[in-house]
Amino acid sequence: MIVVPGERCAGSIGGMDSVDLYRRWIEELWCGAVGVAEEVVADGFVGYWPARTVRGRGELVGLISSTHSMLGPLSFAVEVGPIAQGPLVAGRWRGRGWRDDEAVEFVGNDILRVADGKFVEYWVASVELPAAGEW
Repeated sequence: MIVVPGERCAGSIGGMDSVDLYRRWIEELWCGAVGVAEEVVADGFVGYWPARTVRGRGELVGLISSTHSMLGPLSFAVEVGPIAQGPLVAGRWRGRGWRDDEAVEFVGNDILRVADGKFVEYWVASVELPAAGEW
């Protein structure tokens, strides 16, 4: 079953479906509310970035916090999806932040696996977009 925004998964995950869980992942956790990590990310979480692997909720929170330190204020918004099928949920997002008083913008695609109502695995591909006039 594929779920599109506004629809619900057939199965609820601890009172929250995977679409809602993904929205919290982007709109709360990645926007800096790292306190929600306990509610949406499993202790044994593993995240796969192209150049690194993150193991555990604590390491993920550290990565998010350091990203905010480098690019803050930082915001994220879901652009496509989330789309859920079975234990997987996917979405495309856009992030905006600042580096050296210059705006930076980047996009990414996520695939996450849910187990017992929390994210346990994560695969991401993202890229920083060129600044205006650099095309």
